[in-house]
Amino acid sequence: MRVATNQLVPGCIVLHDVKGKTKHPMILKQTVLTEEHISMLQFFLVDAVEVSHTLASGSKFSPEQVLEKKPKTPLTQKDHPADWPLAEHIATIETRFQKIFSSWQGNLPIDLYAVRELIVPLLERQSEIEAELYLLHTYQTSKNYIVFHSTASAALSAYIANKLGYPKQEWIQIGLAAMLKDAGMAKGDGKMLTKSEALHPVEQEQLQRHPSHSYRMVESLPALTDKAKLAILQHHERLDGSGYPLGLVGHKIHSYSRILAVADSYLAMVSDRPYKKGQSVFTVMEELVKDQYSKFEADKVQVIIKALTNHLVGKHVVLSDQREAEIVYFNEKQPALPIVRVTGEQELVTLTKEKDLSVAKLLD
Repeated sequence: MRVATNQLVPGCIVLHDVKGKTKHPMILKQTVLTEEHISMLQFFLVDAVEVSHTLASGSKFSPEQVLEKKPKTPLTQKDHPADWPLAEHIATIETRFQKIFSSWQGNLPIDLYAVRELIVPLLERQSEIEAELYLLHTYQTSKNYIVFHSTASAALSAYIANKLGYPKQEWIQIGLAAMLKDAGMAKGDGKMLTKSEALHPVEQEQLQRHPSHSYRMVESLPALTDKAKLAILQHHERLDGSGYPLGLVGHKIHSYSRILAVADSYLAMVSDRPYKKGQSVFTVMEELVKDQYSKFEADKVQVIIKALTNHLVGKHVVLSDQREAEIVYFNEKQPALPIVRVTGEQELVTLTKEKDLSVAKLLD
C-alpha cells in the first residue's frame, strides 16, 4: 500500500526501491525503516512510499490514510537540478547538507546514499563548474563555512579528476571524498566553525585532528572505495611533508589525496571565512603556481589555472592604481599578471613588466 511519509513508523517494510534524482536507490526494497530512514525521506521531500500491510514485528500496520498511486506527470524544467542556475543548485545543496552535517554533530552515522543523492547531480555539471570556477566562491549562502566548502570542494575535485582523465566512477568517488573530508569537524567544538577570530594554538591542534575523525566516520562505509577513504585521511598532507595529520611526503600521498589538496587549498584561500576575508583569484593563482612543485602536483594546479584563465579573458578588473582594465591575455607561467587594456586607452599593458602594478580585484 502507498503511505505518506509522515504516517510511516519504524518497522515499516519498503516494497520497492525508493529512488531520488539519480539512478541509485535512496532506500532498497525490503528495508525495515528506522527513524533515520523516515527523517531522510522527509528531508528529501519524498511524499509517499509503498510499504507492506505488516510491520517487521508481524503486527498489522494501519495508517490513517492509504494513498492512491498517482499517475506520472511530465517533469518540468525546475524538477531537474541540472537545469537550475549553478548558484541556485549549490545554495539548495547547502541548505540540505546543513541538516546532514547537524545530524553528524548529533552523533548519527553517515548515510552515504543521502550524500550521494545530494551531490552527484552537481558533480555531473562539469562544463558549468569550469566556466564558473572564478565565481564559485561567491555562491556561498550558508553561515556554516564547512557546509559550503565541502560542496564546492566536491565539485572542484571531481572536475580536476575528470580533466586528468579519471573515469567517471572514479571522479564521482573523488567528489564524494571531498564532500566528506571535513565530516570530522562535526565531532569538535562547534563554536570553532563560526569563530570570528583566528584559532588559538590549542584549537588549531584540535582542528588538525579532523582528517582522522573524518576517516573513522567513513571507514566502515562499503560504498566508498578504500582510495576515497585514504583521500579523506590525507587531504591536508603536502608533498614536502609540511601537511597533517601524519606529515607524509611525496609518493606516500595517494593521487586522490593530491587532487583534494589542491581543490581544498584553492577554495580555502579564495573564500571568505568567519575569521578571514578571501584573497583575490589572481593572488591565489600566484600562490598555487609558487607551490606547484613543492606542496602540490603541477598537473593538478594547472587544471585550475587553465579553467580560470580560459574564462577570465575579456573580464574587467581594477588595477592596483585604481584604473579599470580588460584582460586581454594570460602568461601561463605568471597567470596573476595578465596583459590588460586600460579602459579608455588603446595601449596594452603587460603587468609582468610593471613592478608596481597588479590586479587588485575582479569586477565581473
